[in-house]
Amino acid sequence: MNHLAKYIEGNFSEGELEQISEHLINAKLDRDRRREWATELETHYGVHPDQAPSPRRTWLPYALVAALLLLGALLCYYWLTSSSSSYQLATDQHIRELSIMGDQSVLRKGPQGISELRSEASLHYARRQYEQGIPLFEQLLASPASQASDYFYLALCHLQKTNAEAAKTIPLLLQARALGGPAEETAWVLSLAYLKTGALPEARQELQGIVDRKGYKAREAEALLRLF
Repeated sequence: MNHLAKYIEGNFSEGELEQISEHLINAKLDRDRRREWATELETHYGVHPDQAPSPRRTWLPYALVAALLLLGALLCYYWLTSSSSSYQLATDQHIRELSIMGDQSVLRKGPQGISELRSEASLHYARRQYEQGIPLFEQLLASPASQASDYFYLALCHLQKTNAEAAKTIPLLLQARALGGPAEETAWVLSLAYLKTGALPEARQELQGIVDRKGYKAREAEALLRLF
């Protein structure tokens, strides 16, 4: 109050006036600077001074937790996709390498003793002309003379053609099995068809059966089991 009375009465010395004026100017500048900072924070960062975080609460722990969660999600996704793609790639390779299986009578004996239709259909399959072989095998299945091998070969045509239709392969292979078709070969191709359609429990069962009885393609079946 004494300083205020002296200021009003004009009793300040020149030095005191300069000192007070300097304090007032600094106070004014500090206030203007704080307003500018507040405007800058609100305009560019959406932070209001009243909402500013406490110095004791920093964003760093939250950012670290978020980064760790993101890293964990990426690693999990990579593991799942790489594991899935591994068995799928192996399955596709095995399908491409499928050889002529089942009833070999067409290739060994030629057309003698078998129908001309079955001969033509089987030769299309042997030449990997799957699209041409499919309608011929379908005609065979529609006739009373159909055999387990016709189901088997038609299934292989659907599985091995360029745009594979594994879903059509499975019921054909099951029918070939029911009619006494080649058991070991059917089990192997059926496991590949199950893998191709994503039916992993069924594929695992077929593959494990091959391994347990040391059947056809037992080593390849065991390798596939390790991939999923």
